[in-house]
Amino acid sequence: MNPAVKYEIVAQGFGCESAVVDAINEDSGSNGEKTLESLKETVRGLTSSKGPALLNLKVSDLPYHSSTRAMVGISNDPNTIVVPYYDNLPRPYYQKSRTEASEALAIDEGKFV
Repeated sequence: MNPAVKYEIVAQGFGCESAVVDAINEDSGSNGEKTLESLKETVRGLTSSKGPALLNLKVSDLPYHSSTRAMVGISNDPNTIVVPYYDNLPRPYYQKSRTEASEALAIDEGKFV
């Protein structure tokens, strides 16, 4: 999921209750206790409201356990897409942009852009 998207705002746009619990920034050194308390309070609040609700729980995208880390195959290569538990994929790229390709086609057909 894209971290830039504010899913809680989208839910509010549909008339739903929503809340955010940020486990990434909230838990510096507390071993998860602070996030767990925050999560309990937030879920209580959302379940007491009428109608649907959304909880945007932000967690780290990095593997927690060393065996999981080994299975994921993290790569610093910007040309690689990491696919957890499967082989990583090469990032697709295109030699020419659409604009360049359409201009080249127009020139080949005798048209000038």
